[in-house]
Amino acid sequence: MGTCRKLLCVGSYSVLDPIFVCNPITREYRRLPTSGETVMGGHQVGLGFDPSTGQYKALRTYVNVEGQRCFEVTALGTSSWRRLDVPDGWQAYFVYEPVYWSGAIHWKASGKERDVIISFDVCHEKFRMISFTEDVGQFDLGVRHDNNRQSLLPPQGFVPDGNAGLTTRIEPNELGLLEFRGCLTVVEHDNEWMREWEVTGDKFENLSIRFGIFMILTWYEIPT
Repeated sequence: MGTCRKLLCVGSYSVLDPIFVCNPITREYRRLPTSGETVMGGHQVGLGFDPSTGQYKALRTYVNVEGQRCFEVTALGTSSWRRLDVPDGWQAYFVYEPVYWSGAIHWKASGKERDVIISFDVCHEKFRMISFTEDVGQFDLGVRHDNNRQSLLPPQGFVPDGNAGLTTRIEPNELGLLEFRGCLTVVEHDNEWMREWEVTGDKFENLSIRFGIFMILTWYEIPT
């Protein structure tokens, strides 16, 4: 499901049709064009706004029966989808739910060796890939201290074997992408800690990722 300017774009993960754009306040909705394409899965659809034309555009990605990842775009009010060209290497990525931010639709995508952000400029219909810095997804389990110089212990259950370094690999489903405090934010999380990384840049071509904050999560039992 994608969101943009209070509109929702809703589709299925396993089939391409139908896809609806709806306004949950007025309860108005519009069905997007059907395609008849057979899909194996991995269907994600995002919604964006093009201020140069005043049009909303839907962008979707899916894996077809040949095992290729495809990207297609349509504008609200038109009758068909257009296939978009993307680099061959992108077809190996698993794509998660989209986020619309700063004129572009963004997906967190996972490959065999790394996680990235795939971004689509809604106005100019251009793609780019934003690489994570090396320490995104690699968490140092060494001793840390808070502002009061109190020790922050590593997550429970980690037992070094004497040979491995004090780092752990964050699973892809523990890396989230969302808009938070007006920023496109990558969130690393576990049961006991969370880190935030912000996507920064004033132009689509200049986007990069920088470290935001680290926090220890404290859980409280709610009295019954």
